[in-house]
Amino acid sequence: MSGLIIGTLALASVWDIKTQRVPNLISLVLFVIAIFALVVQPEPVSVKALLAAILVTLAITLPGYIKGRLGGADIKLLLALALLSSFEQMLWLLITAFVLFIIYWWVFYRDKEHAPFVPALFVAVCLQTFIV
Repeated sequence: MSGLIIGTLALASVWDIKTQRVPNLISLVLFVIAIFALVVQPEPVSVKALLAAILVTLAITLPGYIKGRLGGADIKLLLALALLSSFEQMLWLLITAFVLFIIYWWVFYRDKEHAPFVPALFVAVCLQTFIV
């Protein structure tokens, strides 16, 4: 399942780098994968943990969206990932993605007003999947 998620995020990253947009279809695919994973998971998912992951995602990303710093696709992808994460996992994913984004922005985009966020999210998910 993680291979599908990483593959979808890789595709979204390329799209984001090239066009600064991610098609809704890619976000939808990630949501479908997440919902499928929830349904076939052998252990029942705690609704409380699921809501906590979603709420921390919204609390951290909505201000950025309102200020025009994050795009709608960034939030949709993060919300899909929140369906697969606990509060702690999602918090660490967000922190890692934002730290990577700051580094990525500094190296490649500091002279520009906008930079793609999804590549940083992709790398953060890879780190969380393969290292943690």
